Amino acid sequence: MPGIDTRRGFYFGNWTPRFGVSGPIWRGRAWFADNFDAQYHQAFINGLPKGQDQQSGWGGSNLLHTQVNLTPSNILFADFLINNDVQNRAGLGPLDPVSTTTNQRGREYFVSVKDQMYFGHGMLVEFGYAHNQFFNRVIPQGDQPYIISPNGRSGNYWVNSTERTARDQFLADVFLPAFHAAGTHQFKVGTDFDRLGYSADFRRTAYEQIGLQGEVISRTTFLSNGSSFKLPNYEASSYVLDTWRLRRNLQLDLGVRQDWDRLVDRVSISPRMSVAYSPFASGRTRLSAGYAITYDATDLAVFARPLDQQSMLLRYNVDGSLAGPPSVTAFVIDNPHLKAPRSFNWSGGVDQELPHRIFAGVHYLWRHGNNGFTYLATPDSIFHLTNFRSDAYHSTQISARQTFAGQYEWMASYTHSRAVSNAVLNLSIDQPLQVQENFGPLPWDSPNRFLASAYLPVPRTKNWAIPMLADARTGFPFSITDETGRVIGPVDSRRFPSNFDLNLHVERRFTLHNYRFAIRVGFNNITDHLNPTAVNTVIGSPQYLHFLGFEGRHMVFRLRLFGRSRGN
Repeated sequence: MPGIDTRRGFYFGNWTPRFGVSGPIWRGRAWFADNFDAQYHQAFINGLPKGQDQQSGWGGSNLLHTQVNLTPSNILFADFLINNDVQNRAGLGPLDPVSTTTNQRGREYFVSVKDQMYFGHGMLVEFGYAHNQFFNRVIPQGDQPYIISPNGRSGNYWVNSTERTARDQFLADVFLPAFHAAGTHQFKVGTDFDRLGYSADFRRTAYEQIGLQGEVISRTTFLSNGSSFKLPNYEASSYVLDTWRLRRNLQLDLGVRQDWDRLVDRVSISPRMSVAYSPFASGRTRLSAGYAITYDATDLAVFARPLDQQSMLLRYNVDGSLAGPPSVTAFVIDNPHLKAPRSFNWSGGVDQELPHRIFAGVHYLWRHGNNGFTYLATPDSIFHLTNFRSDAYHSTQISARQTFAGQYEWMASYTHSRAVSNAVLNLSIDQPLQVQENFGPLPWDSPNRFLASAYLPVPRTKNWAIPMLADARTGFPFSITDETGRVIGPVDSRRFPSNFDLNLHVERRFTLHNYRFAIRVGFNNITDHLNPTAVNTVIGSPQYLHFLGFEGRHMVFRLRLFGRSRGN
């Protein structure tokens, strides 16, 4: 049911309805299941005038799944999925008023058919086809120039775009009969062929950089009235995997995969291996480790950048005169030896079942990527596609969880991580910042995070519970700039203050007319921690390093419907 929030008086808050139905189409031979879910959300941004501080959005998804038993050993599956997403005033913030936001529309369609045939002795063959299609629309609030000033942004966002992507995939997998040789082996082999397409239409206006005294420092416009283009690609992959059970408590998985696509036109070989071991007879301890080389799929939007509009930059003196000739930025792909982006991955973990069915674990992940695609500029403002990008991510997580009395549970985890790149900012004609040192933490990097949630019973009561959520993390990074939009020092060299959320509620479950309900009331951010979402980053601005967009404590009401009570 729609929730009620008190952040700006009483108003309907988030709403997440869900509905599902399933049953036979032809009893004993064919079945279907249809599931629908939707979500509506509203958010208020502190620091903006009343009536101009709200953004909202909704989304919906419907999945239809069917199964037909053609024969006892031949099963046909078919699925159809549709997703819709609407976001109004996307990008609204304390330094980004309504005029700078965009309205965004997104749709996805997915349809698939898969035929599985069992031939006995553990041999299974499957063939499948799937079509996936995406549509994304970004609509500015107007066509006035976008203004970037030391006190925030104004005007209208400069990009009006329509993007479409499509993917057709054909696959075949074979599970071979198991055999014994120093243990039990189960081989699986497969292949798939993909056809991809990306098309886009971009219409851009202009944006201006304003100085500390209100003067125009630069103006960026775009050549031609817009760009419309298409870019196809083809992929082919194959793999072989051996699941090797050496003993009852020891399993080894060995595999190798081959990938090729037309844009890179190279064959990539990626081996992988994992091991799982339970050293004790009780089976309550599990050790696992894995290693894999993986190759990223080619991003068509990156390869389509030379087909897009070109930007023209004009710089001005203090008196308003031109500071020099215009600078035209163009993107080109002139490297015939590009490689597919590659990552080396190591993982390890220990999982332990403790008394009272408490499950604890420690997991480590090490991922280093190289040969990533990024554009590098030459002095003549020509950007060339290279394999210069490198990324690194390390994480260690400690977690524990417990479920008890059927419906109550709790979990807690702590993660220490690091995510860095030598190409943090994506250099494109829509990136207004100028950066010299593009090495630093990625925008989502948060080295320390503690997360805990619980749904606990109230002692000596029936049908009462206490839901809670605690989330504490290091603040996200941001960059310091000067009035011209140039990043000062390394990118993402500063951080927001630490973020802490504690949501605490009380819930009462009850039955009404044979339907089960629960009513919940409580506070989000009950400690009233600031948790800013924006900061002024321009050196020399009167509000330099002033944090904005505080969340604030607010009361939330929720009513949930679970369906018919048992026995009805």
